[in-house]
Amino acid sequence: MTVCATVSLISAAWLITLLATRQPLHVHWSIQVMLATLAICVSILVEHQRQNHWDKPFRAMHDLLQQIRLGEAPIDELSAIKGGHEPIIPTLKDILRELKQQKAATAELHDEIRQRVAHRTDALERMVGSLRQQATRDALTGLYNRRMLDQHLPQVLEKCRAEQLDLALLMTDIDHFKHLNDTLGHAAGDELLKAIGQIARSTIRSGDIAFRCGGDEFVILLVGCDLKTSMELSQRLMSLTEAFAKTLKVNPCPRLSVGMSLLSELPHATPEMLLQSADKALYDMKSVRKEKFASASRSRAVPA
Repeated sequence: MTVCATVSLISAAWLITLLATRQPLHVHWSIQVMLATLAICVSILVEHQRQNHWDKPFRAMHDLLQQIRLGEAPIDELSAIKGGHEPIIPTLKDILRELKQQKAATAELHDEIRQRVAHRTDALERMVGSLRQQATRDALTGLYNRRMLDQHLPQVLEKCRAEQLDLALLMTDIDHFKHLNDTLGHAAGDELLKAIGQIARSTIRSGDIAFRCGGDEFVILLVGCDLKTSMELSQRLMSLTEAFAKTLKVNPCPRLSVGMSLLSELPHATPEMLLQSADKALYDMKSVRKEKFASASRSRAVPA
């Protein structure tokens, strides 16, 4: 029961008592007015106390909790809150500290998970890159492999036709390569193949592409390259390969044979036709060289 209600009941009781004792009416009304005034004063006082003891502390606590939630105020500032809510402040502080600790632990866990995911993603990307490298590159020379030649040649051919560019296709292999392997071993043959791969990369232009198609066979695509430039590049490849092969100290010395086909000479050629034309030119060059080598060997032979 509120104080105002209590005062009202007391006033009514006093009024009934006065009426029962037959006091003058003006006395009854005077007392009633006094009691009503007293009730109003008490009501104002109670409301003032309620505001100071409950409402203002509650609003202050509400605002402070918002600041704590945003990290703009420390939890211990709740101790400054006085009033009717003061008994729950220690429990509220404990709850907020536990929530803060849980939030920090959750953030730490999320950060650890992100790091693990990032590490595994990096490892996966490296693995995918390695697999892609293995799928498209020759492991020994680092050049593109035959699979990439089958994919790139049709695209390069169409591009050259669309842009009205010439295309030279060089096909090479190594003379006396088997003799090198039989004499010095396959390690020496691998060294020669790696050297040719390096020579090809350093000799061709940025837009050209070199492939190792297997064994001692290489294919080079020269985009927008005319006959004269293609011949000069072929001669450079052969001379650089021969210079390296001389360091292997084997006789006969390995050397590079090159066959070439030009899109300008086969305007309606398919990729297969370009490869076949270059292969035939390579075969012709090797045949001529083989005949010259045989003739030289016979001329050096001592009669029986």
